[in-house]
This record gives sequence, structure tokens and C-alpha cells, in this order.
Amino acid sequence: MLASVLLAYWAVQYTGNHLTVNTDTAELIAPDAPFQQNRRKFEQQFGQEVHTLLLVIESSSPELTKAAARRLSRELRADTEHFTKVYRPDENEFFQRNGLLYLDADKLQDFSITLAQAQPFIGRISQDPSLNGFFSIFEDALNAETKTEEVPIDLMSLIDKVSDSLHKTLNGETDLLSWQKLIAENKISEEQSDKAFIFVTPKFDFSQILPVEPAINVIRHAANKIQDPNMPAVKVWITGEVGLEHDEMAGMSEGTFTASIFSVILVCGILLVAYRSWLLMLATLLTLALGMVFCGLFASVAVKQLNLISVAFAVSNIGLGVEYAIHFCLRYRDNLDLHGSDKSKAIRSALLATSPSLILCAGTTSIGLYAFIPTDYQGISELGLLAGTSLFICLFVTLTVLPVLLKVLPNPPYHNLHGEQPGASKLSLALAHFTLHYAKPISFLTLVGAVVAIYFVFQVKTDFNPLNLRDPHTESVIAFKELMKERDTSPMTLTVLVKSETEAKAMQSKLAALRRSIRRSACSISSRKTRKKNWA
Repeated sequence: MLASVLLAYWAVQYTGNHLTVNTDTAELIAPDAPFQQNRRKFEQQFGQEVHTLLLVIESSSPELTKAAARRLSRELRADTEHFTKVYRPDENEFFQRNGLLYLDADKLQDFSITLAQAQPFIGRISQDPSLNGFFSIFEDALNAETKTEEVPIDLMSLIDKVSDSLHKTLNGETDLLSWQKLIAENKISEEQSDKAFIFVTPKFDFSQILPVEPAINVIRHAANKIQDPNMPAVKVWITGEVGLEHDEMAGMSEGTFTASIFSVILVCGILLVAYRSWLLMLATLLTLALGMVFCGLFASVAVKQLNLISVAFAVSNIGLGVEYAIHFCLRYRDNLDLHGSDKSKAIRSALLATSPSLILCAGTTSIGLYAFIPTDYQGISELGLLAGTSLFICLFVTLTVLPVLLKVLPNPPYHNLHGEQPGASKLSLALAHFTLHYAKPISFLTLVGAVVAIYFVFQVKTDFNPLNLRDPHTESVIAFKELMKERDTSPMTLTVLVKSETEAKAMQSKLAALRRSIRRSACSISSRKTRKKNWA
């Protein structure tokens, strides 16, 4: 017992100094995999959008959105402690000067006509940028014979918008008229957006479960700071690859803590019901704790660093470690009832009776876990190694330390059943009698159930969208799904790397042809469905 305590103390010290946790999901796959190599090449050339938080700024008008994006980006750029780069796609000088060149010819023509019609409106406002100047345009428009000479939009629509804004202001609400929407309400509404985007590269601390939590807290503080009480509220959504992983890890951490407390309480309750002894429950928990310590020692020697998947080996240790101890302690308890107070004989009999079956179970279970080792998915590979070896570590502790604990601890209370079976045994006997008496009907129903189950197995569909694995109520998932609704903002894209501009143009032509082919196929399928529906 003394040797076990000293060895456990040394194991705790060694594990605490040498075992670390790496929460970088990019290292879950072998670094020499083709995907990993392509990812590194992409990061070298286009690093501004890799390992970033995507901030989506949203408000009631494009002008307010852009102003808020500028203020927020200034706040974040000033914080070099938590961020390495802050990038706004819409602040590029080239696109600000030449952005109209990217419009289609017909849309550009419509927009130029709209600007030409709005020229008097813009000129009047620039000369007198006040409320008097704005309402003087109303007066001229109402007195003019041609109602659209001074106001390049529908006059009634403009009056409605101004009236609605005034009513909101009088009722204590904040509202802002968008000049951009007023001037070109029907011409470029499809092209303009009330969203702005900021790519933020945070500093990661992968030794923590939440490596970007400090940076996200800074972003939330900055988002509150840029709010103007005299203006409509600006919403800042945090999403992107890093944001999704943060919310997932935060939810998993909170859920794991709650589940762990609940599991410990539930296991203790089950052990008390099964053992009817606090001493046997204490021996089981001590054995489990000692097994966890030595499993941690093995992990610090074998892999030295746990990832988000391999850390789950501790869960299997708890389940299987408790099972080994339960088998041993129940047999020991039965032997005490049979042999009286002869503790040594009861322990020896329990050891001889349970060892072969427990060793066999550990061996067969470890085969399934060790099968994960050859995979290139490093997280799964390390999980198989740690979980499979931990089976034998927990078994060794159960067969060596647990008998010593039972020898040292006092005897549990004697069960004087007077030949009667306890409640669980009575239930087992009733089930055995029922199944043996109705063997043929049960076999027939089992066969029918198996056939029905096989049919339903082939009806099961696989969802390959990893986004559906995440909590749909988190901020990052909500914002991500909103971006997916628009083709131009959808993050679900593929990236093709080529070596030259010539190859890029060739690939572009190839993909464009594929897109046209897919559209033709979709139209053909749609027309066939329509014809079938009409025929029906």
C-alpha cells in the first residue's frame, strides 16, 4: 500500500509537469496528409483569412454599418496584446476607387442613370446640409409641375420614410434615414447590404481549453463601446471557423463539468445500492482514482500532449475502471456471505474467480480500440492507443491494489438473507423464468423485429454537414447560417490552388462549364417533375 501511494504521488508530479493539452484542431490530422499540405500552402499565400474570427456588423442602414465597422476596426487594431491582424475587405483603396467596374454592364447603366437623376438632389444637400435644406427639396418637389425633377425617388415613399422616422424619434426610439437607400432605393437595393465584415486574427493559447476566450471578450467589450445611444443599435456577430470552434468548446466544457458531477453522484448511488456498504464504495472510488493517475502517467510518456479527441480516453477509464472493481467487489461480498468473516479466503476466491474473465474482457475490448492506431487522423489514433492501454492499467490496479484495500478496510456488514435472494437477484430469476417459458414466441418476435430493423437501417440517411453537429442556438452558428442564405456571403466554398495565372484561367473555364452543366441538369430534372405532376 505504501509503495502504491508513493508511486501515485510521483506519477501525479511527473504528469503535471510533462502532460499538456493542445486545442489546435488543425493538428488532429497527420501533418503529411495531402489536405494538410494544401492547407499550409494556402495559409502561406492567403494568410489574412486563415485562423480568423469573422465579425459581421449589422444595423438598420449601410452608412451606420460602415461607420461602426470603421470604429470597431480601430479599437481592435489598437489592441496588439490580443490580436495580430485586423482586416476589412471593404476598406481596400483599389476597390473603393474601382468597385463600379465589377458591376454587370446593365446594372452599371441603371446605376449611372440613377446618379444622373440624383445630381440635383445631391447638389442641393451639399450646398445646405441641414434640415432646412432637406425640407426645401420637399417644397420645390411639391410645387413643381413634374414631381420627379428634384427628387429622384417616389415622393410618397420618401414622405413615408421621413414620417416613420419622425414618429419613432417622438416615441423615444432611435432611427436613421439612409441617404444611400433614399437616392437609389429601387436601383441598387440588390447590390447594397446592411452588413460589413471584419477578419480578426487573434492570438491563440492552445494550452487552454478556450484558446481565444480573452480575444473574444475584448471584441465584445469593443462592440459595446462603439454603441451610440443617439443612434440605432449595431449588432456585432462573432462567427467564422475560430468562432464556431470557440462556441463548441465552451458548450462542451460547461456540459462536461455538469455531466461529470452528475455522473459521480449517480455512480456513487448505484454503488451504494449494489454494495450496501460505504466501505466497498470507498475502495472502488480509490481504485478508480489510482487507475486514472497511472493512465495519466502513461499519456505523459506515450503522447506527451493531449488533443481535443484523445482527451476523451479518461471517459472510458472511468466506465471500465468502475466495471472491473464492481465485478471484484461483488464477488468478494458474496464470498464473505458464504465463508463468514474469513477475509483472506474471500479475497483469494474473488481474485481467482474474476481474474480470467476480466483479463479476457480487457483483451477483446482493447482490440477494437487499438484498431484506431493506424489511421492518419492523429486524434483518433492517439485515442485508440491511450484508451486501449488504459484498459490494462485499470485492470492491473484492480487486481493488485484493490485486494490490498479490501484487506486493510474493515469487513462490510454481513448479509443475513436466510436463504432468500436480494431484490436484483429476484428480478433476474423472474426474467430467466419468463424467457425460458416463452422461448418460441420470443424467438419469433425477435426474428420479426430483426427483419423490420434491417428495413429501417436502409432508410437511414447520413448528414455530412458538420455545422449540424453544433448547437444551433449559439451566436456563431446563427450568424453562419444567415451568411449561407446569400450566394455572395456563403462561407461554404472550395479553394483550388494552381501554380500560375494560365492554370487559374483554365480551371475557371472548366468550373464555369461544370456550373452550366449542373444548371442544365437541374432544369431538366425540374421540367421532368413538372411534366409528371401535370400528367398525374
